[in-house]
Amino acid sequence: MLASGEHLAKSGELLVHESILNQFEDAFEISHERMDEPTSERFFVVSDLAIEVPVQPWIELRKDVLSDEQCRPWLLPAVYEQSRSGAKGYLSEFRQAAAFFLSFTGIDYDNDPEAGEKLDSFFRWVQSVVAQYEGSLLQLTMGDKGSYLYAGFGAPLSHNDDAVRAIYAASALQDIPAQFEWISKVKIGVTLGQVRAGSYGSSTRRTYGAQGDKVNLAARLMQASEHGVVCDRSIFLATQSRLGFEELEAVSVKGIEHPVEVYRPTGEKIRLDRKRVGLIGRTREQIEIGKSLHSIKSGPSKVLIIEGEAGIGKTRLVEKLANFAGELGIKTYSSSTDAGSSNAKYQTWSDIVWQLYKLDELQDEKERSDKLLSAMNGSGNGSPTENELKIVHSLINSQQILHEFEVGTGAGKSIHEVFTRLLQAGSESSPAVIILDNAQDLDHVSWEVIQTASLNSSNMMIVVAARPLSEPLPAAYKQILGAPGTSRLSLKSLSADEGYLLACEHLGVVSLPNEMAVLIDQAGGNPQFIEEMIYILRDDGFIQVEEGECKVLPHVNLDEIVFPTTADGLIKSRIDRLSPAEQLTLKIASVIGEQFSLDLLSDLYPLDSDRPFIVKHLETFSNLDLISSGGKDHTYIFRDAITYQAVYSSMLFSQRRQLHRQVAEWIEVKNGDELPSHYALLADHWRKADDTAKAIDYLEKAGQRALQQGDYEQAERYFQECLELDATAAVLSTEFFKKKLRGEYIQS
Repeated sequence: MLASGEHLAKSGELLVHESILNQFEDAFEISHERMDEPTSERFFVVSDLAIEVPVQPWIELRKDVLSDEQCRPWLLPAVYEQSRSGAKGYLSEFRQAAAFFLSFTGIDYDNDPEAGEKLDSFFRWVQSVVAQYEGSLLQLTMGDKGSYLYAGFGAPLSHNDDAVRAIYAASALQDIPAQFEWISKVKIGVTLGQVRAGSYGSSTRRTYGAQGDKVNLAARLMQASEHGVVCDRSIFLATQSRLGFEELEAVSVKGIEHPVEVYRPTGEKIRLDRKRVGLIGRTREQIEIGKSLHSIKSGPSKVLIIEGEAGIGKTRLVEKLANFAGELGIKTYSSSTDAGSSNAKYQTWSDIVWQLYKLDELQDEKERSDKLLSAMNGSGNGSPTENELKIVHSLINSQQILHEFEVGTGAGKSIHEVFTRLLQAGSESSPAVIILDNAQDLDHVSWEVIQTASLNSSNMMIVVAARPLSEPLPAAYKQILGAPGTSRLSLKSLSADEGYLLACEHLGVVSLPNEMAVLIDQAGGNPQFIEEMIYILRDDGFIQVEEGECKVLPHVNLDEIVFPTTADGLIKSRIDRLSPAEQLTLKIASVIGEQFSLDLLSDLYPLDSDRPFIVKHLETFSNLDLISSGGKDHTYIFRDAITYQAVYSSMLFSQRRQLHRQVAEWIEVKNGDELPSHYALLADHWRKADDTAKAIDYLEKAGQRALQQGDYEQAERYFQECLELDATAAVLSTEFFKKKLRGEYIQS
């Protein structure tokens, strides 16, 4: 009915159905009637109201009328925390995100009395799949021509692999469970690009959303798709090292002049032809690993935590550890949790048990069962319970631990007990190293297994490689950190020399052209960034390696090359793990500049309640290798240009303008007689604050000062920038002055 009325209504018109008119016929003035031919539904165009209707504004609610617990379920967790922090004015920001649109049909909203229940159950299933890959379901739209859902991966939380997560989720959502047999014509469009994420709406009705050209394109690709998942070139480029794709025929979409390149993920993982290089640097860490391996046989089991950001080299260090263990005759058993796996929960420990007891060598189900039950009976903890027997049954069939085991009192404890007893028994006869990679995705029961096994076992070392965990930390993880048998290695970025050497190793050369060395420095010492840069340059034909020598091709300007946003995504994912107050501190610091002072940062910080914690925030940033201390006068410096730009570029232009103005005003007030040395800096801040007149004024002063100091080249640059700004602002006072600038000043 509503859809019929929508099709009949013209711009600016109000239509009512005849059922409404029958109830309130004295209330409306009707200009004419329209009928929907397919349904024979009658609608009437309302030209005015025939009666006076009193204004009844909403009652103004007290701020405390809704409790936190009432509000929380209706907000995304990150949005809720930001709103409570008092920094909600900075919730809106620019982000790199994957936009994901899914359309479906099959629900008859007008005639099916169960339509609401069907939509709710399907929506909940989609929401659970999107949440599994840590995306956010942002919008549901229903219509007579079908309905669609919009999800974002990268807003409000970023990951270094948001594009991959979006494709995994899309693939999972194509496989509709039998319980939704009435759902049909599922089509999905996925794109990657910059979005404006944050608050949208009016003062009385607001929502969190993410909008941008790439979001619109995802919706268009969904509409253009005949079936399944389609994505744009940006998704293809960001994920091709991990996923396979089929290139489809380019499609024309509304709002874009040229046909859009379209790809369909095939699901197969592919390997690029890349050289496997040895471990570069990490000397201190390798020494610590050697000590830990030699001490496995003495005392209780050990836990070694290898912590570092994505791409920093944790996996490569773990491989080195496994090699060391092999040289010492110590067996290693390893597993890696995968955010893209639907069986991630407990699968890590299932993999370890299969390796430890060599279950893949046993073809008979009873043999496997007997082997595990024998080990558990011999562990000195009594016979397995009924629940534990069920868990063992799932293990011997190589199945995921079923969720129903978690239902009811003591179920989680049963899973914990099974794995702990099997680990204890499996390491009694000979030393063993258990390696858990990507452990940031472990569930709380798995952390409890690590804690208990390390305390009650011998001859074993558990190696945990993970990105820094977000607060709140699992209780068992906290206890592991404080245990006497735990060692912790925090991996930092490679030095400039180590990064250079790593690039040379990948290319099989002993040196690099100078312009490439500068480019490698911009990777900030992250091995993954360096590898990505090197192979993009090689595979796209920007450099050539011949006879052990690397050359930049003659037509190439390396400064103009735009690299994929891997680095930006990694940094954003680190920033998202900070508290809202810490994120705000970092953003304000980025507006001050790559180097900033504590005094200025404190004076600019807008939240009085959190100002005393700024020093603590800076300590956190330093520990995370986001900034370093300038060494004097409480000054700090961003770790590198990539980190600085990732933070600064996330802020909206309106936010930046306001803060640049405040920075400029602070410098003017605080510097007095020393103001001349800040003329150029003031010009930059006033320009970014959109006050062109003041920017030109300070540029002129900076140019005059440079002339007085005999720095003619710098003076020319300042005066030239004056003229460029004035071309749009027209604030220079006279033609004579302009002529003087163009002539006398620049020729000086």
